[in-house]
Amino acid sequence: MRLYARGMTVREIQGHLSEFHGAEVSPDLISRVTDAILDEVREWQSRPLDLQQSVRAMARGSNS
Repeated sequence: MRLYARGMTVREIQGHLSEFHGAEVSPDLISRVTDAILDEVREWQSRPLDLQQSVRAMARGSNS
């Protein structure tokens, strides 16, 4: 869910799972899973950030 929520494509998620976890997963399976959890992803993306998360996000942005 986190990879999809961060904007990774199905093919990027497939590559990540293969490279870092040794898991061979079809793009179709990834699409079916992301479709099944789409409402949760949207909720996660729109959740309010607490103060610590906001400070960390701003600090990362200023290091760019």
